[in-house]
Amino acid sequence: MCDRDLITETDIRACLIERATEYAAKHGISLSAIGVAAVGDSKFIARVRDGLGFNIKTYQRVIDWMALDQASEAAE
Repeated sequence: MCDRDLITETDIRACLIERATEYAAKHGISLSAIGVAAVGDSKFIARVRDGLGFNIKTYQRVIDWMALDQASEAAE
């Protein structure tokens, strides 16, 4: 595996923050609202942004929630 194939915690953190920020802007909601809806934690994304720890399962729940919500909008 070459170095370019490695995904770091920093990459994952940046991806989550970017996707959540774009989602929040598009839907006119706060990052706190995303955290509550996706994982029941209003401070989750703020903690990720501030460099605190998170686990990949919680990250995936947020990503899945945004994807599911967007898919249900597209179906309407």
